[in-house]
Amino acid sequence: MKFRSILTGLLLAFVVVSLAVAVADVAGLRPTVQQVEAAPVSAGDRLIAYYFHTNTRCPTCRAIESNAHAAVAAEVEAGKLDWRVVNYEEPSARHFATEFKLLCPSVILVQMRDGVVTRWKNLERVWELNDDRQASVEYIRAELTAFQEGQP
Repeated sequence: MKFRSILTGLLLAFVVVSLAVAVADVAGLRPTVQQVEAAPVSAGDRLIAYYFHTNTRCPTCRAIESNAHAAVAAEVEAGKLDWRVVNYEEPSARHFATEFKLLCPSVILVQMRDGVVTRWKNLERVWELNDDRQASVEYIRAELTAFQEGQP
């Protein structure tokens, strides 16, 4: 019976904290990356393609990472883009989960100026396209081109 009371208390605490976070998000009280008006990537900007993953790496997650890397490899080799793979559950990288609103492994395009994120985009369709490598690579390349041209 004591275990049941403890479990009930923990679940209630979880619900309260979840509601508080949701209210803070809606009210704009939690810090987020400031979005600025889209503009083409300029010479002073740095463009980064991140693949964010968790401690648990399933075959789907690995396929998404592989497809994303294939899609951006030419831009990376040409020096136009940095490619970074980050476990956002590691203590030093947990800030990314909040900064980019990560709920699951994700491909994120980031534009930086003077070390500050000026805009970013989550390529959400990588999950639905992960079984079709060609479609996934084409989607990521198209999104990257649009992002470089300043489109949202």
